[in-house]
Amino acid sequence: MATWKVDSEMSLRHAVKNSGSGDTILVKPGDYHITMNERSLHDIKIDHSLTIMGDGGRANFYADQVKIAKGIFNLVLSADDTVNFDNIGFLKAHSTSWNGAGIRHNGGDLNVTNSYFADCDMGILSVTRDASKRGDVTVTNSEFNQLGFEKTHAHALYVLANNFTVENNYIHDTIIGHHVKSVSANTIVRNNILDDGMGTSSYAVDVGAGGDLLISGNTITQGINGDNKKIFSYQAKRFDGTPGKIVIEDNHIINLNEAPQASRVLKNTTDSAAEISNNKFEGFDEDKLFMGPFIQKNNTLDGKLLDSNHSGVTDPATLTGLFSIASDDEKIGPAPAVSAQDISQETDYIGVFYAGHDDVQIPGGTGAAHISVDSGDDLIFDYPGVTYFTGSSGVNITSPAFNTDRIWDISTYQGDGVDLGAFLPDSFNPMTDALDEYIRLIKVGYGANQFELRLDIDGPGKIHDFVTVVYLQGRSGEDYNSNFTFNGWDYL
Repeated sequence: MATWKVDSEMSLRHAVKNSGSGDTILVKPGDYHITMNERSLHDIKIDHSLTIMGDGGRANFYADQVKIAKGIFNLVLSADDTVNFDNIGFLKAHSTSWNGAGIRHNGGDLNVTNSYFADCDMGILSVTRDASKRGDVTVTNSEFNQLGFEKTHAHALYVLANNFTVENNYIHDTIIGHHVKSVSANTIVRNNILDDGMGTSSYAVDVGAGGDLLISGNTITQGINGDNKKIFSYQAKRFDGTPGKIVIEDNHIINLNEAPQASRVLKNTTDSAAEISNNKFEGFDEDKLFMGPFIQKNNTLDGKLLDSNHSGVTDPATLTGLFSIASDDEKIGPAPAVSAQDISQETDYIGVFYAGHDDVQIPGGTGAAHISVDSGDDLIFDYPGVTYFTGSSGVNITSPAFNTDRIWDISTYQGDGVDLGAFLPDSFNPMTDALDEYIRLIKVGYGANQFELRLDIDGPGKIHDFVTVVYLQGRSGEDYNSNFTFNGWDYL
């Protein structure tokens, strides 16, 4: 294995092209502005194992004079390859599709240490869709400053890998997107500083494909300009993901948002209970900390120890017949079959489930006919047997199955939404794909608050075949002509 020393863009490109697998390239410290191109592309392409290091100081690569196609460094590797970056700067990477990255990575392993990312559409975009080529991505001791783009949902780090580790980094002032977005099989976010600053970032950590998640030892600050009021999101909808073990421990999480009653630490839409322990929370409403199943202990809020019995899990085996939820933060498991006689005996309730307070989850079930939620903030999801869903006051987020006929009483004024992830294929990429190529919201009927959610069963293209999958009925008396749009709906 050889070592190359370079001091210009030309000599770097020559070394990358002519190096062997496992070689090391030492770059003289300084600023390098990308101007050259190969086959009309300005990206520096790497297709084999390689280490690129600043030689005694940081070597900064700027793409401020060109538009890149994918990344300043574009890695297209085999499963056995490994690329390492150490003491390298990646600055001002922008593409016409708004997902230009400091590093674009596909295949094999990627390790980044002691490096700096600033003013790019994305810092690292690593999406290896071919599972047979997928490796690990590890990012340590680096800084990510003002990544993202105001016209889209770009992120500081967006990674699909086998194992994704983010450790001892400073990630701050992200624009619109998430600090850390993972659709990896397993994710570790440990001992970092994640600070919104004056940025408009969304989640601090967003996990979309389930798997094991460890969030430990971080200091996280939600700023006053945040685009999302939640700190963490955990789902298992992308890339055939399955829920894993969720551990959130030993973090210091500070909410500076002026509306603490709307802020949450966690949104968990799976049936895996998050283990939340030894954290310090500041600036949240105690009743709004967690959405979804969880078990917590030894956590403090504004210096006060939280009640260790405050749990979000109810054993579904103890539930029969029609269910009434009378306390906050409960989860109900799969519903048993319910007969018409059972329903008629419970005249106080509209249907199979009646959710009386906050943070209710109802996954699965095939016997339910109608879900009704009352006051409070409720999360209702994965109900393949439900034909009707009725919301009420509070913020209700619902994720319908394909055979759900109607969703009633939705109010975007108070933050209600429908998670469209159930209708979007794995191939949907929010960075490049237009949502209205897949899903459209069409006003129907004579009222101002009646809509159809339509899905294009053929996907994007010139010819669309939109089929109605669910009817949406807004709260009576509210006019949605200007408010009931996709901007008021979640799609993750």
